[in-house]
Amino acid sequence: MELLPCPFCGSDNVEVSLSLWRVVCNSCHATGNIGESPAAAKAAWNKRVEVHSSGFVINAIGTNDGWTNVATSHYNYMKAHISDLEAENKRLRDELIQCRAENNQLEDYAADLRVCMRKARKMLKPIVRDGDLINLNVVEARQILKDGLKTK
Repeated sequence: MELLPCPFCGSDNVEVSLSLWRVVCNSCHATGNIGESPAAAKAAWNKRVEVHSSGFVINAIGTNDGWTNVATSHYNYMKAHISDLEAENKRLRDELIQCRAENNQLEDYAADLRVCMRKARKMLKPIVRDGDLINLNVVEARQILKDGLKTK
C-alpha cells in the first residue's frame, strides 16, 4: 500500500517507523497512530478527514482511531499560527516602508546640508587671511552666511 502525502504539510517525505509501526512525516514531523503492523499503520495514515475552513471536521473517515482530533488540532494550531505570522509580517512590512521613507528624507537633508556647507566654505574663504580669521563677531559671520546663502 502506497502512503498518501502528509495531510498537514503536503510532503511526500513520509515513511513507516519500524520501531513503533506508525507513519512519520519527515518534513513537519506529524505522526500517525501506532498500528499493529506496518500495513495497519499505513492504513491509519491514509485515512483522511475533511476539514471546513472554520476548523471543524465535516466528514471523518475512521474517526474512532483518534485521527480526527489530531487533524483538527493541527489544523487549528496552524491556522492560528499562520494568522499571527501574517499579522507580524504586515507590521514589519509597514515599518520597513516607513523606515525607507524616513531614510530617503534623511538622505535629502544630508544632500542639502552638504550643499550648504560647500557654500559656507566658499563664503568664509575670503574672511580667512594666511590661516588666521579676521576678527569678526558671531553676528557678523552669521549675517555673511545668511546673505551668501540667499544670493547663491
